[in-house]
Amino acid sequence: MVWLVQSAWLLCGCSGNGDALSNSGPQPAPRGEISVSIATTGSELDSNGYVLLIDGVNVGSVATSGTNPVPNLLKGEHTVGMTGLACNCTAVGANPKKVTVSENKSTPVSLAVSCPDRNLDPEVAPLLVEGDGFAMAAAEGHVLVARTEHPASPGGDILAVSALTFDASAPFRTIRYADADTAMLDELRVAMLDESDAIVAVTRQPTAGVQTQVRLFRFNNVFDSTPGIVVFREMTPLAIGYSLRAAQGNGTSLPVVVYDDETQPNSHLSMVSVVDSNGVAATLSTLADQPSHVGISMGSADTGYLAGVTTAQSIELHPLDISGVAAADFQVIADSAGERPVHEATSVAWCNDRFAVAWWRTAPDPNSTGLLHAELRAMTVNRDGEPMQAPVTLGTPVDLSSGASLHGVGVGCLENAGFAIAHADEDTGLHLLLTDANLAVQTQRTIATADELADGTSPTVVANGATVLVAWMEAPGQTRISRSCQ
Repeated sequence: MVWLVQSAWLLCGCSGNGDALSNSGPQPAPRGEISVSIATTGSELDSNGYVLLIDGVNVGSVATSGTNPVPNLLKGEHTVGMTGLACNCTAVGANPKKVTVSENKSTPVSLAVSCPDRNLDPEVAPLLVEGDGFAMAAAEGHVLVARTEHPASPGGDILAVSALTFDASAPFRTIRYADADTAMLDELRVAMLDESDAIVAVTRQPTAGVQTQVRLFRFNNVFDSTPGIVVFREMTPLAIGYSLRAAQGNGTSLPVVVYDDETQPNSHLSMVSVVDSNGVAATLSTLADQPSHVGISMGSADTGYLAGVTTAQSIELHPLDISGVAAADFQVIADSAGERPVHEATSVAWCNDRFAVAWWRTAPDPNSTGLLHAELRAMTVNRDGEPMQAPVTLGTPVDLSSGASLHGVGVGCLENAGFAIAHADEDTGLHLLLTDANLAVQTQRTIATADELADGTSPTVVANGATVLVAWMEAPGQTRISRSCQ
């Protein structure tokens, strides 16, 4: 049994000088106690216990099994949850749970954890995030999930940002911002400015007018108990035909935001902007003035960025400096004559000393004369986009003969300098590949079936230590997050 008196004091509303324990002054508010029982089952238990959260606040460490009284809590509703679970451990049922504290009574609440052998993958966290379009980023062992919400009642669309623990099971809190005069278009990106502040870029359509815009939101201290929000001004208004492509930060500069100006016939201008400390964005570069840009992904290193651009003819890599200015030269890593790239978004991610770049290509099916299948291709490149190795084929080819559609690819960085690569299609579902630094596959896992993927969804991958999170849209308005061990 662990008495969490000192930590619970933070939640009691006391002045901190002992007034609540004296007989003088105003009478204290009614208080009670929560008795938290924890039970853990499985074959590979967490070796150092868990962290107990009351109303999102860390109130101390607890053992994997036992009863933990938390005294001196204000009467009323509270949330009780856990974090600090080992990678292979998952909370069973709701985490956190809501509980109502009664005056001068001990209210029981039970939490359960399952810890199977970590080789039994994947471990799917019971976390279903409501909302339409979503974006995810990670910093300091925590996760930030941004999404748009469209309430049925009047009052405007909502941008919601949830700070989560990295075991993807216990929400810290959610910040919501309602935009009464616009419709948010489910196209958003999130970039961490540093270990605590984030920028969310979202496409919006004013209710009066025909222009689309990007509005930038700065969320401060997103992993603290008192987060803040600053609504930046619009970056730039564009006519209908605008697409937000990427947003990236690297901890040493404010983020680069990439968007396509598709307002001119047969011309997709990929524009690059950076944001200053006042939220003002200035267009600094144009990437590869070629028609039919289909997708752009940004990777972030400490000295700059690398944009992967998909066009109708090729896949290109464009280096940018720390201010977002594109280099005059760029690399073509796949063209229609050789690689036959499929025109889905190219994915780029930086890990330690190299970028990983992933894309789809079509190839003849060796088992069926005249039929095609799709192959997931990848290669590593340096900061300037120059290849460090020849392209490799990852995973199992996808049969295209039945009309299956391909989804995007998510790439994350592993602690061993390797990569976590998630890819999805409407035939075989969602899969996760863990590779070494040279893209040699070490582990391959199926995360979700094709029936568990919303049409057109693309996975997002973030990693921390031995834990890999994969997020995807399971159904319209529902984002699922899965956790797996390296």
